[in-house]
Amino acid sequence: MKRPVDLSRLGLARRSRRLRPDAGSTMVTVLIIMMVLTIGGVALAAIAMNTATMVASSKHRTSAQMVVDGAIATQTIELMEGRLACDPVNQQTGSGRNGTAADSPAFTWTLDCTVSGETGTATLQARANVDGEEALHRAVFSYTAGAVTGTGGDITFFGESDVTFTAEVDAGTPENPVDVVIPKAGFVCQTEFWGSITAKKDIRTNGGCTIHGDVTSTEGTVKMSNSSDTITGDVVAGGSGESELNGSIGGSVHTAGPIAFSWSNRTIGGSVIADGDVKLRETRIQGSLTLPASKTLTKNSWEGGSYGSLNRPGSVAAPVLPELPDWFEYQHDPAEWGGYAVRTLSSSGSGPNTCGYFNSWPQTGWVEMANLTQNTILDARACSTLSTNAGTSPDVQLRHNLLILARQVDTTSSKWRAHSSAASQPSLWFVTEDPNPSDHAPTCGSGLGPLYLNHVGADTSIRTMAYSPCGIYVAGHSTFNGQLYGASWSYGGGLRFLADPIGLPGMESESGGGGGEETTGPSAFTLVSSQDMPIP
Repeated sequence: MKRPVDLSRLGLARRSRRLRPDAGSTMVTVLIIMMVLTIGGVALAAIAMNTATMVASSKHRTSAQMVVDGAIATQTIELMEGRLACDPVNQQTGSGRNGTAADSPAFTWTLDCTVSGETGTATLQARANVDGEEALHRAVFSYTAGAVTGTGGDITFFGESDVTFTAEVDAGTPENPVDVVIPKAGFVCQTEFWGSITAKKDIRTNGGCTIHGDVTSTEGTVKMSNSSDTITGDVVAGGSGESELNGSIGGSVHTAGPIAFSWSNRTIGGSVIADGDVKLRETRIQGSLTLPASKTLTKNSWEGGSYGSLNRPGSVAAPVLPELPDWFEYQHDPAEWGGYAVRTLSSSGSGPNTCGYFNSWPQTGWVEMANLTQNTILDARACSTLSTNAGTSPDVQLRHNLLILARQVDTTSSKWRAHSSAASQPSLWFVTEDPNPSDHAPTCGSGLGPLYLNHVGADTSIRTMAYSPCGIYVAGHSTFNGQLYGASWSYGGGLRFLADPIGLPGMESESGGGGGEETTGPSAFTLVSSQDMPIP
């Protein structure tokens, strides 16, 4: 067995120098001189011809070896980054060229995987032929399934209408990006957004959009209508329709359908895999471009677009897509809130434990929240609504956690923050229970209403969760630090949103997860061996 090949650029360079075509010229010259002294001129002519053939053969063999080394390095990156799927049933095959020119040396590759449970072996081979001289290289990897992660979000809306972020929505920061999950609809971006988007249907950027994160449409396409739009992460589209990528993309692209790229000289920072036709136009792909051999690659006659290498396999792997979560049905269970004091409000009367004590002038109940001595449940389900909207603009200060149960909540012109004596960051929940816990869908029952965020300020000294099967409505500029989980949303006037993990009991991922289904992420591969192989 030969010594494993170093796949690094430095290793390839050393290999190139070690196998350069003139490496054997000194020995060849010595042989020629010795033979000239012992045999005649006729024999010398034959020897010279054989020597030239040996040198040419060595050159072509070296070139073939460099081609397969480069092919292994390229496909290893695709495998490591999850763009080349490890299928234990079907062999993956493909071909490509080490360069963009039509006469660049070609190669073929195969990937065979054997998987048992979460472990297995992946064998990657590349083969090239340069003027009759062949080279074959094999790399073997150990396989481990990726980490199990939830697919819920910091902002999760289950409405059937697309969710739109305009300039009125200011979500996330570079240090604290936001995950948005839309399990039933699509997403429209018209602003700068720090975070990632996962939606069932089409994801569209309609000008003025910069998404600092990944974009995934599980059943739709991605449509970037403006060349000025930017997505800094990866783009994944699980729908069979055509994705229109007119903007710039910092990461890689993987679609289950065709792609039409930009005419405006834009760049894709990673590699591209498309299970459909590709219109390259004026786009520059920094990595490789992969599409099935049966599909059409359209390039400009003046070669405006470009790619690092081209792979044309018989088929391509499907995109790795998350399983979008069902609606999390929350029904209050006191046993899940051990150690919490309960304060139940009555719909009649005017004393401290009545709805009017909070809803009506001077709204003393809200001010007295600062006096709570332990974690508390404020049960306002007997009230038609629980409101801060009575003209006092209450400043609600918390020393401890507070769960508010209500049929409808209106937080108009209120401020929410931690009291200066709070020992740690308090948590705050606004919760309207779902009256139908068996259908895995939001149900806004009779007498229930949405959560209103209207000129409300919930700063980073507390973390807040809003849960409503009737939706979350934003009116007037508001700030919110925590998690939004609702049937739908309506906005106007502006929202500043920062993510802070909180969740509810029973959610699969309380770190901003919102009850997402668990899925297996991209596989992890560790190189076990890499070596030249004899030609079969």
